[in-house]
Amino acid sequence: MTRTVAHEILKVPMKYYQTDNCRVNKHMQHDDHLIVALSLALDMSYKDTFNELLLKANEHYCYPHLQVVIEAYLRGKGWMYNPRPHTDTKRRVRLVDWFDAPNVAVVKAQYGNYSHWVAIVDGIVHGTLAVDIPVMKYHACGYWTPMLAGMKNNKESGDGAT
Repeated sequence: MTRTVAHEILKVPMKYYQTDNCRVNKHMQHDDHLIVALSLALDMSYKDTFNELLLKANEHYCYPHLQVVIEAYLRGKGWMYNPRPHTDTKRRVRLVDWFDAPNVAVVKAQYGNYSHWVAIVDGIVHGTLAVDIPVMKYHACGYWTPMLAGMKNNKESGDGAT
């Protein structure tokens, strides 16, 4: 019984913070969720993040929102990709129910066919999610975390290389 009580205490729903005030270009307000999420998680300005992502896209001769650019950009920053989190019953995890979420991450969230990028900073989801779809319905599809945090977790469990 104490295990159940202790388990329930740890299950605090994740908070959500609507982010709109860091945009430089008001015309991009529906398409810049990736840049907002990256700038918040990397603790960089919106403008610097936008310029760096654009330079990385030019290196790959494609648009900044494509997966190859995002992967190259975040790997260059020392981040690593983590697969979709699951519950104990192998079901997808909704953002608000993700109890063991990392402290800092860039997450691709999805609801139906609609996908969106959000940042997790200090255990709080930050993003520009669509107003008509409640944040409770979004699922985490995959996420990026700083590599040092991932390596630290592997060393503690004895799985990492020294």
